[in-house]
Amino acid sequence: MIYYKIDLRDILRVTLLGKEKLIPPRMHYKRNTVEYIMYVVLDGKLHLKVNDGELTLLPGDVHIFNQGDYQEAFESTYCEYYYIHFRSPYIEKSEMEESEFLALCAKKEEEFKKTEFYKESCYDYFYVYLPEHLHIESASLFEYITNTLKNNTLTPLTPRSKSVENRFSVSASFEKILFKLEKSETPKQDNSHNIAWKIADFIDKNYFLPITGEDIAKEFFLSFDYANRVFGKVMGISIIKYRNDVRLQHAKALMLATTKPLLEIASEVGFENAHYFSRIFKKEEGIAPSEYKKEFLRSQNIGGHYE
Repeated sequence: MIYYKIDLRDILRVTLLGKEKLIPPRMHYKRNTVEYIMYVVLDGKLHLKVNDGELTLLPGDVHIFNQGDYQEAFESTYCEYYYIHFRSPYIEKSEMEESEFLALCAKKEEEFKKTEFYKESCYDYFYVYLPEHLHIESASLFEYITNTLKNNTLTPLTPRSKSVENRFSVSASFEKILFKLEKSETPKQDNSHNIAWKIADFIDKNYFLPITGEDIAKEFFLSFDYANRVFGKVMGISIIKYRNDVRLQHAKALMLATTKPLLEIASEVGFENAHYFSRIFKKEEGIAPSEYKKEFLRSQNIGGHYE
């Protein structure tokens, strides 16, 4: 199956976004596409010759046409659809099995979850994998997409085409649609994944509290041993290590962005004492917190006092 990897670190250039209604005997244009085009079909049927094959699109279908694709109608039928024309030098087309696509999506999500949130490397995951053709099963997702497209029309006749801010908003809204479409193509996770991600979310929100194994057991009505086994299977680390890693991420952010003493930072992010904080920090980073701070200040040519 054909898949596209669309890099969104460089914003997509949306050149047209509008709604088309074909009423017989009017037919679709005969052309070679000069950019990428996505169709979202609302009603009716669209029968097209595409390159050397034939394609029929039905309500709920989403199809991405490649740059240079040949299009020609082979039957006149009623059809209503949205079209989005866009360009980017950072789109890759490849063939892969569905299992490979699902594995790539899962790997991206899991790696991003473990990325330090204040580092620029978070943006390395700003891309999507999408099949050339998909069908939207969810009524709520279809409503979201069509409403978003309706509110972001971009043609030579629309006032928003003359506003830089509105043009940016159109591209950003379309990119959000792409993320949601990718998500819709990945299967719902099994119960083990749901438990693990709920525990991770709980820790992300409450890392500064004295979270213990007993707290996890009470919160999720599970024995801590079972919860820890499930978490380790999905996340690759124990619950306590994940808790400490989240605390360390917040601690490093405070160390680099504030002049707070290390003792205060350790307490603020949930470590019970400065000694334990320093021991865990050195184990993970290879240097003591004070040295980490010094290295950062030195790299930035910044003078400063630190505890």
